[in-house]
Amino acid sequence: MSDAALARLAAAAGINTDWLDAHGQPQQVSPQTQRLLLSRLGLPADSPAQIRDSQQALDASSSCNTLPPLITHDESVPLPLSRHGNVQHYTGCHFRIVLNDDSILTGTVDARGELPPLPPGYHHLQIRDDEHVLAVAPQSCPPLRSLGRPQLGSPQRDMSPQRVESPQRVESPQRVASPQPINNHHPRLWGIAVQLHSLRSPHTCGVGDTGALEALIGAAAAKGADAIAISPVHAMSPGDFDHYSPYSPTSRLFLNVIHAAPDRILGSEAVNRAMDQCQLRDELQRLESLSTIDWMAVFHARNRLLRQLHDNFVAAHGPFADDFRAFVAAGGSILQDHCRFEAVHGYMRRTGHSGDWRSWPAGLRHPGYSSVQMFAAEHAHEVSFHAFVQWLTARSFERAEHAATYAGMRMGLISDLAVGVASGGSETWSRPEEFLAGLCVGAPPDIVNTQGQNWHLSAFSPTGLRRHGFRSYLEMLRASLAFSGGVRVDHVMGLQRQWLVPDGCASTEGAYLNYPMEDLLRLLTLEAWRHQALVIGEDLGTVPEGFREELASRNILGMRVLQFEHENQTFIPAERWPRAVMATTTTHDLPTTKGWFLGRDIDWRVKAGHCTPDDAVAAHQQRRRENLALISAVHHNGNGKGNNSVDSTLDACLRFVASTPSCLALLPLEDLMGSVEQPNLPGPGNIHPNWRRRWDADAASMLSRPEVSARLAMIDALRRDPNARLMSVAAAQNQENGQAQAQARGAAS
Repeated sequence: MSDAALARLAAAAGINTDWLDAHGQPQQVSPQTQRLLLSRLGLPADSPAQIRDSQQALDASSSCNTLPPLITHDESVPLPLSRHGNVQHYTGCHFRIVLNDDSILTGTVDARGELPPLPPGYHHLQIRDDEHVLAVAPQSCPPLRSLGRPQLGSPQRDMSPQRVESPQRVESPQRVASPQPINNHHPRLWGIAVQLHSLRSPHTCGVGDTGALEALIGAAAAKGADAIAISPVHAMSPGDFDHYSPYSPTSRLFLNVIHAAPDRILGSEAVNRAMDQCQLRDELQRLESLSTIDWMAVFHARNRLLRQLHDNFVAAHGPFADDFRAFVAAGGSILQDHCRFEAVHGYMRRTGHSGDWRSWPAGLRHPGYSSVQMFAAEHAHEVSFHAFVQWLTARSFERAEHAATYAGMRMGLISDLAVGVASGGSETWSRPEEFLAGLCVGAPPDIVNTQGQNWHLSAFSPTGLRRHGFRSYLEMLRASLAFSGGVRVDHVMGLQRQWLVPDGCASTEGAYLNYPMEDLLRLLTLEAWRHQALVIGEDLGTVPEGFREELASRNILGMRVLQFEHENQTFIPAERWPRAVMATTTTHDLPTTKGWFLGRDIDWRVKAGHCTPDDAVAAHQQRRRENLALISAVHHNGNGKGNNSVDSTLDACLRFVASTPSCLALLPLEDLMGSVEQPNLPGPGNIHPNWRRRWDADAASMLSRPEVSARLAMIDALRRDPNARLMSVAAAQNQENGQAQAQARGAAS
C-alpha cells in the first residue's frame, strides 16, 4: 500500500498529516491514524483500490458546478460565483437578489462570474432556477466602544411584564446608578467571571440559578462592573447524573433547566404551593445547606418541582399561557425535536435502557421517523413538560439580562459557547448529518496537558455543514447570543482545525482536521453584528501560526491569562499586553491565583492520580521559581512591592491585570473572593470536586466583604482611569508602610 497515495487522500480530505506541536516541534500523523480518520469521514482507505475510489469521490464532489445552499462573502466587494464552479456556467445568467431589507436587486452575472457588492446581511439569490442564501459579513465584529446597553426608564421597555415577571408577585430589578463614564475611544471595561452553579441566594435550592445571578448582577453593577461572564448554560440531560460538566452538553441550542428561577417568573406563591404539593421543602433546604452540589439529588428534586409546576400551569390556564404558546410557536421544529428527544431519553432511562440514542431501537434514532412522531403523540404531556421548562428557563435568563441592562452595565451577560456536544445527545440526534460519527474532539499534548486531551464530544462535520447551509452552526450562534451582550467561544481554534481522536484511541493518536474557517468566521462576524455583541475567542493551547492575527482582523478578542504570560523565564510587563484582548488572572481549568502560589493544583494532581509524588516534587520546585518571577513582575509594575504574603500578592496580581491596556478585563470570582480552590481540575477521575463547589455567602452580599470591596474599587479605578495606577501604587505602599510600622510597634512592645 502506498503511504504517499494515502497521505494525498488525507490531505485532500482536510487532514493535517504534518503539524507543529506546542513547543514548535514538527509532528507527523501515522498511516494507521490516517486510515482510521478517513474511514470515519466516509472515505475508506484500507487498500490501494479503496484509496483510489475515495480519491475519485473527493475529486468529483469538488468539481461540481452546483452552488451550495449558503454562500458566505464580505461586504462591499464583488461576489465571485466562479469560486464554486466554472466561470462560464454562470456568466451572463440572470439573477434576482432579495436583500434583507426586502429591496430587490436584479441583473446578469458579469464576464468574471461575479455578482455586485452587497451590504451585510442575509440575502436570497435566485439564479438558474435555484435559490441560495448569501451571507454577507461586515468587515469585523462590533468594536467594544460601539457596544452598550440603553439606559432604561422602566422595566417594561424591552419586553412585556408577562415575559419577565408577575408584576403582583415579583419585585422589579433594582436600578443601579450609572458609574462614571469610560473613555469610548479606547474603552477599558471590566467584569466578573462566575460559575453559575456556585452561586447562592435565599431562594436557590442546591444549585445556583438566575435569581442568584440577578443578585450578583446588581451587586457587581453597583461596584462599576460592566459585564458578568457566566459558565456555559447549555442543555443537559437530567438523567445523566455522571455528566454535569457545563462543557459536555446534550445540546447548545437550548438551556440547562436546572438554572431556571421559577419564582422570578411564576411568583413565589406558585413555587411555594408546588413545593408543598410534592413535599420537597425539607429536601431542598438540605440541598441548599451542603457545601458542594449533590448533582443527582438536585436533579431529582428539581425535576419533581418543575413537573409539579408544569401540572399546575396546565391546569390553571393562567396569564402566562399565551406567552408559553408563543414561545413554542417561535421555537418551531428545533424546539419540538429537542423536547421529543428529552421525552424519549427519559423513557429509555426509566425502562433500564441507555440514554445514548445510538443504542436505541432503529425507529427512534431520528426525529423524522414515524415511530418518534407516534411516541410524541402518546406522550404529549411529557413533550409539553420539556417545552415548559425551556420556556421557564429562557424567560429566567431574559430577566437576568434585563436586570443587567437596567443596572447600567455596558455589556451585561457574556455567555460561554462549548466546543462540542455529547455524542449521544439531543443535538446530534436532531442533526446527525451535520456531526462526525466515531470521532471525538480533543487536544494534542501541550505544556499544561502533556498527555493530550479527549473531551469525548462530537464535532461538526465540515462537509455536513456546507451541505446543509451551516444550519446547525447558525442555530448554535443565535442560541448563545439570544440573551447576552457577548459570547466567549471555547477553543476558538476549532474554527480553523479540530484535533479529532477516533473512538477507542488515545488522545495522542488523533490528528487535526481542517474546517471552513473563512465561512465560519464570516458567519460569526455577521451574527455578532446582527446582535451587536462582543466576541471573545479562547485561544489558549496549540494556536496555528497567523490565527490570532486573523481573529484580530475581525475584532474578535483573544485571551491573555496571567499565569501563561511569560517569556524567557520572566513575566511580560503589564504595559506590553495587547489592547485587543480579554485579560484575566486565571480560568476555570487553572488554579486560582492563591492556589497557584501555594501549589494547590499540584497537590490535587497527586491526589487524583494525575502525577506521581516524585513528579510533584519537581513541579513544586518549578512553581517556586515561577512564583518568584511573577512576584518580581507584579512588584516591578508597582503592585504591592515589599509585601510578599499570599493575600498581598493576590491583590498585586489583580492590580497588574487591571492595569494592562486590554480593552476588557474579566476577573474570576474565585480570585476576587480570595479562594484557594479551583472550579475544575482537568483530567480523568472524580476525586477532585469538579463543578461541585459552592460559595458560603449569598450572591447579593458576597461582594460587600471589606477585602472584596477594596479589590473591586481598585479594579474599577484602574480600568476607568489609567493614571489611577499611580494612586493605587501609592495607596498600596502606604498600607504596607502602616503594616510595617504596626509590626515594629508590636515587636517593641
